[in-house]
Amino acid sequence: MICAPVLIITLCRFEELKKCIESLQKNACASCTDLYIGVDFPLKDSHKKGYKCILEYLKDGIEGFANVCIIKQKENKGWYENFISVRQRIYEKYDRFIYLEDDIEVSPNFLAYMNKNLTVFEKDMDVQAICGYSYPFEWMEDESNLVKINTYYTAWGYGTWREKEMEMYHAVTMQNFDKIMHRPVQMLRFYKASNNQFCNFVKGMLEYIPVLVQNDEIVKIDMAFSVYIFMNHKYVIFPKVAKTRNIGYNGLGMNCERIQIDRSKPVIFRNFDYAAQVIDDEEDFEVSGAEKLDFYEENNRRLGKFYQIDRRERFRTVLAYILYLILGRELAKRVLGCGEFKPIWNRGKDE
Repeated sequence: MICAPVLIITLCRFEELKKCIESLQKNACASCTDLYIGVDFPLKDSHKKGYKCILEYLKDGIEGFANVCIIKQKENKGWYENFISVRQRIYEKYDRFIYLEDDIEVSPNFLAYMNKNLTVFEKDMDVQAICGYSYPFEWMEDESNLVKINTYYTAWGYGTWREKEMEMYHAVTMQNFDKIMHRPVQMLRFYKASNNQFCNFVKGMLEYIPVLVQNDEIVKIDMAFSVYIFMNHKYVIFPKVAKTRNIGYNGLGMNCERIQIDRSKPVIFRNFDYAAQVIDDEEDFEVSGAEKLDFYEENNRRLGKFYQIDRRERFRTVLAYILYLILGRELAKRVLGCGEFKPIWNRGKDE
């Protein structure tokens, strides 16, 4: 079994990073795994305390891994450039890697799950990545302990291969995404498969959600990757039992606002205690049913129940998409007021 290196990027979340690394150390495969940690430079004063704690922690040495490589940025790179610089170091030696955000805790068999599936699906060009997270509901029952999904690429612990990732990065461009937006048949198919991802994509392209597009370029994040896998008829592999949990929904993360849990309401993505999610406690993992792993539309429907989008938001997003088709991206942004004026999504809420 090939042990892929693990890549973690961090800046100032010391407690989360420590928990992440400690959970990795409990994996039997850790001793044959190279660990790469990219430490970004503080952008503002509020980063400095946590940043100094991380440097002190790393200075004492991280045990339990084959090798540990610390890349300390000399200026603030931002999460993406920090990630790219570390990944480049990895690709000088490896054709695959496992990525973890610094607020992810992993199960004791996370590395076994990742490495075995990276081997099993390496030659399957329809499989884009192996994800370690799994959602808090029951998947379709079959003989496999894996799930094949075409609407979500979840970055809460994933593994991928250089060749497949480079092909995806080459395709994730503003020009290509604008072409997708101008293909109503494909967009209707996306809407039917996942209301939530359709809305994320449209609002992202219009820059109502400020994470998909920056400086007129597509930001290469899981949202963009989800669009790519769906539109290119590819899949991501998930475990039926979660191998990771996100402990970063505390308001300190880049895209993870603090969630107020109301246990009297149904469990959906805006009302779930991610930090308390149960993850696999087994020490080893064996792939089951990979050779005849099927894709089920029912799993997309179950994801849709978790990522519920209310009718008003869907209606407004579809209207915005129609304007995009008629006017083009730039003019539609101006008409809708995205970025500078009160967008149509918010009208009526404060009036």
